[in-house]
Amino acid sequence: MRKFVYAAMFLILAMGLVYPLAAEQPDPEELAYESYETAYFQGDDVRWRASMEIVDDQDRTRSRVLTILRKNVGEESQKYYAYFHEPSQLERMVFLVWTAAGMEDDDRWLYMPATDMQQRISGRQKRNSFAGTDFTYEDMTGRHPDQDEFEYLGTDEVDERPVYVIKGEPRDPDLVEFSYYEMYIDQETKLPLKGEFYDPQEELHRTLRLPEFEEIDGYYTPTLQVAENHSTGSKTTAEMSNIEYNLGIGEDIFAERYLRRPPTQWIDP
Repeated sequence: MRKFVYAAMFLILAMGLVYPLAAEQPDPEELAYESYETAYFQGDDVRWRASMEIVDDQDRTRSRVLTILRKNVGEESQKYYAYFHEPSQLERMVFLVWTAAGMEDDDRWLYMPATDMQQRISGRQKRNSFAGTDFTYEDMTGRHPDQDEFEYLGTDEVDERPVYVIKGEPRDPDLVEFSYYEMYIDQETKLPLKGEFYDPQEELHRTLRLPEFEEIDGYYTPTLQVAENHSTGSKTTAEMSNIEYNLGIGEDIFAERYLRRPPTQWIDP
């Protein structure tokens, strides 16, 4: 009997050498949070210039140039200030955001100098086009993971980099134009290298890609992003430059009174 037990133990050990135990499956919700924080919460504050080119389905091009400021407020909230330099018809336009954690609506304002009017952007409008580009208002500040439920799909590669793949489904589908999305998260940096959004007919509707990033001041930072709308055939490329972290930007400038009076000390000429 003892020989039989030893033989059985030897067999189990041998099988373990030939067929190692499968690695523990990553938690998709943890991956979503880690990717969100890596993409949107690096440093205490940051300033960068975004140069955007929009190409429609007839190869006509338009451009946008803006300076964006971001300040972390606490552990889960942020404030954003985006000032438009170009084109001339959008010069001095300002987009202001106070993000809220979880399912709460963000506070968003848009100032349009041509009419000297400012307007609030509702929660239902945050999935609309940002300044005529293929990015949405929500793309600019990130979609909080609390708004979705996640499923782990496995691993893959994007631009020869190993990624985790997760599926996100909105908790409130009435607030969005997609039925679900698949996110491809870089295994090393945790940056979201690609996001594919599917419509209610399960057709690919939009794709977000992050083909280039750099390590700046110790933070993995996107330097090139692409948004494609497969329904319209339009594509927007955004190049980020002059990226600076931890400048000591004051929270006071992220206020409605600065919509018409931009903080010139923080806005690039």
